[in-house]
Formats: sequence, structure tokens, C-alpha cells
Amino acid sequence: MLKKDVDWTWSDEAEETFNTLKEKLSEFPILRRTDFNKVFILHTDWSALGIRTIIGQLDEEGKEYVIAYVSQSNNKVESNYFSYEGECFVVVWVIIHFKPYIYGTNFTLYTNHQLIKWLMTNNELIGKLARLALILREYEFKVIH
Repeated sequence: MLKKDVDWTWSDEAEETFNTLKEKLSEFPILRRTDFNKVFILHTDWSALGIRTIIGQLDEEGKEYVIAYVSQSNNKVESNYFSYEGECFVVVWVIIHFKPYIYGTNFTLYTNHQLIKWLMTNNELIGKLARLALILREYEFKVIH
């Protein structure tokens, strides 16, 4: 799988392990119900293939748990974004997607791109980035890079 001309097979053991992992990631204590009295945490990631995000919260012991996993394949236009455009796109996409949960609350956004912090503080934006920044300014959140 990682080297050219090397045979790779998906064994029954690999299938069983994969199914166990999927099962564990979709049940308690990893996946839990929403508690609207707690702060929401969003994790985002973009690649040319698609977007991935997790919304979660912290339990009473300070351990993070998942409320939902969301992913989506990019269309042809989204696949051609520069990395900074894609990272902005996924942040706006996830905020709109989870609006019923996070609108009117303070939440924490984890992203792997410094641009979001710059986008939130720059007052001289034009075009696509200006439109994305306007959407983000409706929300109260802390960005962690």
C-alpha cells in the first residue's frame, strides 16, 4: 500500500478490526448526547478530497467526547481551492452546519491553519475572503491553531 509493486490485501482480521473501531467510535463513552450547558468544541480539516469535522464537548473530568462526526466530499470547484481558501471554507461550512448548536454561544474552534485568526481581525478584505469573514463575525468563538 505504501510502496510501488507491493501486493496489499485486506484480510478478514483487518476487516474485523476496522468494524470494531467503527463500533467503538460510535458508542458511549466516545460518542455522547449534547449538553447545551457546556461549551462546544469544533475540529476542522480540509483537503482537496473533502472536509472533515468533529463537534464535541468536555465532560466533568475535562476529557473531550464527540457529539457528531461530519464529512463531505468536495466538488470540482472546492477541490481546486488553495489550502488557505479550503481551510476557510471548511470553517464556514461547519459553523453553518452546526448553527442550531452553536449560534449565540461561545465555542472553541481547532484548526490547522493560522489564516482563520488573521481573517477574523483583518478589516481590509475583499472578494471571497470578505464574504467568509462576514459570516464568521456573527459568532463568538476562540480559535486554537
